[in-house]
Amino acid sequence: MNHYKYEAMIFTEEPLQPEAQAELLAHLDSCGECRSLSTAWLGVQRDLTAALVQAPAAGFAGRWEQRLERDHQQVHHRQVLGSLGLSLAGALFLILALVFFLTPVFETPKVYLYAFLYQALNIVVAADMMQNLLFGFVRSAASPFTVVIGLILVGIVSQLGVLWLASIRLATKTRSV
Repeated sequence: MNHYKYEAMIFTEEPLQPEAQAELLAHLDSCGECRSLSTAWLGVQRDLTAALVQAPAAGFAGRWEQRLERDHQQVHHRQVLGSLGLSLAGALFLILALVFFLTPVFETPKVYLYAFLYQALNIVVAADMMQNLLFGFVRSAASPFTVVIGLILVGIVSQLGVLWLASIRLATKTRSV
């Protein structure tokens, strides 16, 4: 016998037409398999509607917020340690590279000392030229063009200083949720 039609009637959620209801009841009287299926389904429906939704334990939201904050702090701590480790590794790499490249200096320091003194003298001469150039602009301050350039340079240096301080502040600030 084909029970599919009756099983579909048992599991349907819409109310059956009176003639379909009568046909299903007649079939359930004669078929024990469909009758036990219908009884079991009614029990499941009754259990599902009677089930109570349990409320969370007292203080759940507070504990959850504390755990979330602790997790955020741990992530921030790992990021800071990772940045520090990466910075230290980079510094170590630079020191090793410097030692590698300066090894010949320790073998023949006389030639490198002369080269260093020559470069230092060039830097002093360049600084003297820049000083003369800058004071030349200051002496001829009658020109509004030099004043504008000076103000622009002071503004750029100020902005770079503020950006540097802001970036240091953001890098060292602990994050909160």
